[in-house]
Amino acid sequence: MEKDRITAQYIDDVFMRVDANKPEIVYELIDYFKFRVPGYRFMPKYKAGIWDGYVSLYKGGKLPTGLLDHLKEFADGRDYDIVVDPKLQETLDISHDDFVRYVKSINLPFEARDYQIAYAYKAIKNKRLVVVSPTGSGKSLIIYIVARFLADILPKDKKILIVVPRVSLVFQLYSDFKEYGYDAENNVAKLGGRNNDKIAGKRIVISTWQSIYKRKPDWFQKFGALIIDECHSLQNLSAKAIKSICHKTTNCPFKIGFTGTVRDLKVAKLELQGLLGKIYQITNTQALIDRKMLAPIKIKCVRMNYKDAEKKEMSRKTYQSQVNFVEEHAGRLNAIANIAIVQSKNTLILFEHIDYGKRLKALIEKKLRNKNIKRNVYFIYGAIDGEKRERVRKIMERERDAILIASYGTFSTGINIRNIHTVIFSSAGKSKIRVLQSIGRGLRTHKNKDELLLIDIFDDLTWGKKINYSAKHFIERAKFYDDEGFLYEIVEINL
Repeated sequence: MEKDRITAQYIDDVFMRVDANKPEIVYELIDYFKFRVPGYRFMPKYKAGIWDGYVSLYKGGKLPTGLLDHLKEFADGRDYDIVVDPKLQETLDISHDDFVRYVKSINLPFEARDYQIAYAYKAIKNKRLVVVSPTGSGKSLIIYIVARFLADILPKDKKILIVVPRVSLVFQLYSDFKEYGYDAENNVAKLGGRNNDKIAGKRIVISTWQSIYKRKPDWFQKFGALIIDECHSLQNLSAKAIKSICHKTTNCPFKIGFTGTVRDLKVAKLELQGLLGKIYQITNTQALIDRKMLAPIKIKCVRMNYKDAEKKEMSRKTYQSQVNFVEEHAGRLNAIANIAIVQSKNTLILFEHIDYGKRLKALIEKKLRNKNIKRNVYFIYGAIDGEKRERVRKIMERERDAILIASYGTFSTGINIRNIHTVIFSSAGKSKIRVLQSIGRGLRTHKNKDELLLIDIFDDLTWGKKINYSAKHFIERAKFYDDEGFLYEIVEINL
């Protein structure tokens, strides 16, 4: 009797063909790689009863190449034979010692840390990998080492494409490459915002996903390596665009993602690994704090307590009504402004909505004038171009007691400012990725910094057994702090 068997055949650098010698195994494969789409209950087809909310990553006999390990687990768990095309398992032939010698040969201005070299080596050796490098761990240096190595070994007609989520990160990464000693002016092209550098003759292209995802597949054939920074973006609203970029890089054997954290959802992890490879993490934030590579963190959670009449009124309101109420509350705005101006060193305030951020900036500046305090206040949101954001970032590194008020969309992820001593969440949700990435804005060490102070502001409008949305979201954030081993205290302000 013929034994059950699966074969995996290389198609391109996006998909592999997966066949089975029995039709029932095909149905098992469809079920194994099946999941319900997040938010399926709200989608028209599900509401109409013509779709059950499920999709499978195994379609038409094809499976994303990055899921080869999951395919092997599927076969092993059922005692099926599996025949794998050797091309699907190719790795780069380089020893760890040789790679360490290479890193030394590029004359970095400082010594790379052991885990940075380990991450870079693993990514290059495997050709596909999702590198989970904790926020503040020096991810840009790891990306540089990987990109620099690939630029040296890939054929001259193949470039390296680095995709970032925002134009400010295009400029920051470009600046970082120059600091590391690379001739970026002659070797790196920037795409994003108003920048549309010519890429002819350049080995590395740094681009926002927004600038390239609509380009035709032929344009992507010039790239032999794809690096996606903040690849957790594959798990949110930009996912469709970034998937499009990944799917167009069909002749691109090196596909590497970098992120500080990954969502726990199985579907999110499967899609991420399908495009970029298995998830790899060798250190975490607390370990780097213990090694004194990141600043210690102190978290002060400030509960804004409202009048009973306000709580009772808001208990019947929708989420958006509650958000509008707290953002328009004069007492709350005044309290946050007071918290900000009593901080003695560089402070970053993160906000959600632009109008609220503008009112907070105006009030802080007014209070500073009234108290005759000379302190620079900077304001960054989506409409500010990338070059100005980069100038402000560099200015903040030189300042001693400035206040930077920035939207979550522009500064919660990836922006690197070592000289931040206090981070204030003027509003915050329950997204684990955004919370931890936002904390990371202040975790980097600095000669004048003993610790990072995080001030997490939440609004208590609980009435009876009715817990308001802001309080619920804080409960979720507190769980993140517990999971990361961060200690916190709760103080109260009565409005």
